[in-house]
Amino acid sequence: MRRLLFILILLTGAALDAAAQQWDCSWIAHPAASDTTQVWFRRTYSSDGRPHEAFIDIASTGYFTLYVNGRNVSTAALTPLRRHNDTTPRGMTFRVTRFMRSGENTIAVWYSPAVAHKDMRQVSLCYYGSDGDGKPFAHRSDASWLCHEADMSITASGGETKDATFYNGRWNTAEFDLACWLPAKETKGNSNESVTADRWQQNATRTARIMQPRFFDLTDNGVLYDFTPGFYGFTRVTLRDCKRGQRISINGLQYTCNGEMDEQAFGRFAPGFCRKVLISGDRNFKKEQIQNVEAIAIEP
Repeated sequence: MRRLLFILILLTGAALDAAAQQWDCSWIAHPAASDTTQVWFRRTYSSDGRPHEAFIDIASTGYFTLYVNGRNVSTAALTPLRRHNDTTPRGMTFRVTRFMRSGENTIAVWYSPAVAHKDMRQVSLCYYGSDGDGKPFAHRSDASWLCHEADMSITASGGETKDATFYNGRWNTAEFDLACWLPAKETKGNSNESVTADRWQQNATRTARIMQPRFFDLTDNGVLYDFTPGFYGFTRVTLRDCKRGQRISINGLQYTCNGEMDEQAFGRFAPGFCRKVLISGDRNFKKEQIQNVEAIAIEP
């Protein structure tokens, strides 16, 4: 019943309890990214003392994860909640006071297109509030923001690719080398631009449960795990002793290993309905490299 309800929500948009509002957007995008590229954005702001109050308004035509000083502010499994193939600009507000500190504060966004398409309206953000002395401030996303292609991208078939040899978990913090990062391309919006404003607490897709497979079968080209009756979400696989550059296929995720002793492969922005999960790989793949397989079931 819960799965049926979730399908109906996705098809009808009934959970999108939101209203079209006028936003004065200042959009940014990676200047050379393809229509499937996920993008990292970041900007560090300096302040005298710790901000007394701080908020972030953020809009996007795709999915995003919002970070402040390396901490995940958006927290949901998938933000925002969208219909299939929906690229409507959707916006929401986060109160981020508790993540602030004195001096420098780094705001970062991991963006993914909802579907493969070219759009220079990837992210629009406004960081505002009052400083330690109560003086108001406001900063909009512009060409002073930096961007870099992420270690993941979506595929035309609805899956994702991840190159773990490229990932650096500190990219969203102040302590990070910004060599090879590019200035974001700024596209001015207008005061009449319509953005659907979501209530974040209602319109977020959260982790409902974590499932273990009922059983598995060895096949000619891999290992098949059964999660009957099925789930909507992501598959998370723990791998051990893989070679750096080794390629693993996990249903819709194409994963390139980093070669660390233990590593986890999982998708971020392309969930799907699934009952059986096939894990296979290149000539270096061995079934013994699979340490654990979990289904991350999500729902509104």
